[in-house]
Amino acid sequence: MKISHPGPGTLQLSKSRATAAMMVGFMVLFFAGWYSFQIAFDRDSAGRFSLFRLLFWVAPLFALPEVFRQLRVLTSGETFTLSRATGTIERNGSQRARFSEVERVQIRTISSGDSSDEHRLSIVLKNGDKIRIDQSHNSKDIADAAEDIADMLGVEITRK
Repeated sequence: MKISHPGPGTLQLSKSRATAAMMVGFMVLFFAGWYSFQIAFDRDSAGRFSLFRLLFWVAPLFALPEVFRQLRVLTSGETFTLSRATGTIERNGSQRARFSEVERVQIRTISSGDSSDEHRLSIVLKNGDKIRIDQSHNSKDIADAAEDIADMLGVEITRK
């Protein structure tokens, strides 16, 4: 995520299309390998149905929301703009929230059991809704972006 200050009182966070392209490419290769393995495994078995094998066919479908999110970033980009002059948070030019509606900035760490924890940066609104800004394995980049956003909004950062 690229952080810039195009003018006084304005913060802009832009997601890289190159990163989105790499993520989509990785997911396509992963799914191709996953299902190739499944097809090869099914041929070797004697045609018996098992719920466990069905789970292996269906499991990658849970990654589809992330695939679509990355495809959206790849095709149209994604830029968040926070402007003190208007007091608004915009995503790709459309208003998502006003500064007065923001409760806090949240960093949520999702442990995967190994060293590559996932960190999700969101803006939490007073009504409980969240605006997801970024998700990354790089905790320093997420923390830096969270500090810039919290400074702009005048709110605290919470970690979950």
